[in-house]
Order: sequence, then structure tokens, then C-alpha cells
Amino acid sequence: MCAPGKQVLAVTEPETAKLRETGVQLGPWCAPKGYRVKSGAQLH
Repeated sequence: MCAPGKQVLAVTEPETAKLRETGVQLGPWCAPKGYRVKSGAQLH
């Protein structure tokens, strides 16, 4: 992963972890219609 990607994860991962701990479920259903995954990433 490139350095900017690591910086983004450093900010977003703790916040998404807090959401998951409170019961929020994040998954492919929350991606907007027409969203395209790039760089070989996959939505699970």
C-alpha cells in the first residue's frame, strides 16, 4: 500500500472500529449505485 493509503487508514480505521463496536454494520450494501472498485480492491 502506498504511503497516502496508509495515512488514510490511520485516520479512518479507528473511527470505523468505533462504529462497528456500537453495532453499525458496514458492507457492500452501503456503497452507492454505480460505485466502482479500483486498484483490485474488493467489497466484501
